[in-house]
Amino acid sequence: MAKLHLIFAMKLSVPSLRTCVFALLLLLIAQLPQGMAQAPEVALELKTMSEGSFHALTATVAGANDKLAYEEFRDLMKEYGARTKRSKPERAKVEQVIISSIGGTEPLDVYADFSERGSDVKVLLWIKQRGEFLGEASADRDLENATALLQEFGLRLRRAAIEVELDDEEKELDKVERKLRNLERDLEGYERDIERARAAIERAEANIVKNAAAQEETKVELQQQIEEVEAVKQKLAQVRG
Repeated sequence: MAKLHLIFAMKLSVPSLRTCVFALLLLLIAQLPQGMAQAPEVALELKTMSEGSFHALTATVAGANDKLAYEEFRDLMKEYGARTKRSKPERAKVEQVIISSIGGTEPLDVYADFSERGSDVKVLLWIKQRGEFLGEASADRDLENATALLQEFGLRLRRAAIEVELDDEEKELDKVERKLRNLERDLEGYERDIERARAAIERAEANIVKNAAAQEETKVELQQQIEEVEAVKQKLAQVRG
């Protein structure tokens, strides 16, 4: 029983896995604003796409993949009221989208591509304004706002990647918690087996004592019966004689 009390005390004194993990998550969430404020660095590079070789705004986002990048880009363009189409060789094309910070009321054509690099993804963004792609000769204001758009998308994609990572880790946490619950249930079963075995041993020991006493009584009874048999034999011998 002392062992059972110790185990029970241990269960009470140690926080559950989920409590510990949630406390850690709260700490991480509290730190996210500072980490998220670090937007990805944006560069202007000459890249080949479906209409030729033009300048593209590029940024690398950690922890993401091309599939997630496409989904987040599609959702971002949807917020501007535009529909994203599949395109080749780049991944996505959006026609006649109005992004007031870049083109004012002028519709833009936006092309995007996403290439995985290890655990990161490189985002390429071509923006066509009034028949011309944004590049080194474009107005500073348009380039600055296009850069801000890609940085906003980079932060959005980074958040989405962390959410996916968190979801995966929570699923793994659930697996570990189920494993622990199964082990705890097994332990309780073993403890019950021990208690049943102890009770069976106690019953067997009591039965041994009873059996020993019964044997002594039976030995006396046996001796008495032997004597009775011998007495009857003697009577029989006398009658025959």
